Amino acid sequence: MLKRQNTKADVIRISRPVRHPQLETAHPRDIGSVWTSDEAAQYLRINPRTLTRMARRGEIPSIQIGRLWRFRRTDLDDWLTSKVSSVSYPCRLNS
Repeated sequence: MLKRQNTKADVIRISRPVRHPQLETAHPRDIGSVWTSDEAAQYLRINPRTLTRMARRGEIPSIQIGRLWRFRRTDLDDWLTSKVSSVSYPCRLNS
C-alpha cells in the first residue's frame, strides 16, 4: 500500500482564541447573557413559577423560545428601576 503524504491543504491550523482582558475578569453571567427562569427567579428572589406566570402575562421583560422563557439581566434591572421609581408612597403626617 502506498502511504499518502500530508500536504498544506491537509493540515488544518487552529488559532488560539483572542483573549479580551475585560471579559476574562467578568463573570459570564454579568456580560448581558440570557438567563433561564430559575436563574432570573433567584436573582429577583421570587419563585420560578411566579416569574414564568409574569412572563406569560407580559408583566416582565422576557422572550419565549419554544416552551422555555429567557431573561436578560439588563432588562430585569431596567424593569426593577422603573417599578421602584413608579411607586409613590403617601406621606404620613405625625399626629
